[in-house]
Amino acid sequence: MAQTATGLSFIAADVSVSADNSTWLDISPFATTVGVEGGTRKTGEVNTFDGDTPILKSGKRESVKVTVKYVYTEDAADTGAFETVRTQYETAGGLLYLRYSPKARVSDVFEFTTGAGIVTDFGYPQGECGDGEPLCDEFTVACASLTKAAVT
Repeated sequence: MAQTATGLSFIAADVSVSADNSTWLDISPFATTVGVEGGTRKTGEVNTFDGDTPILKSGKRESVKVTVKYVYTEDAADTGAFETVRTQYETAGGLLYLRYSPKARVSDVFEFTTGAGIVTDFGYPQGECGDGEPLCDEFTVACASLTKAAVT
């Protein structure tokens, strides 16, 4: 089999958040990193006196955690990533939906979408005065799973 020539880079990814799963805010101009962890399928096993290997069964999946790192900004309208996510984080029971597409959000590509998620970690601005690095923060959304679907 020949090596693939169609691999992707994350250079043109699209990242959006929503408080209602209807109105989406494109945070791609702010976002720098998307990381996904969790979702591990639990397994159960038991050994018996007869046999050398365990009886293995499949269990439920664990939650998925999606972490987005972004550039912190301030503007008069407070329309950036920070304000949108902060509002949901600071609201008890506040939910956040997140979607991202590794290949920009155009038709005939795939995107990954959370269901109603909970912002479990949220960073407030902090930094060092001498390094000159742009001010970045990150947030984590815990959700039941990610769904892969074609962008329409």
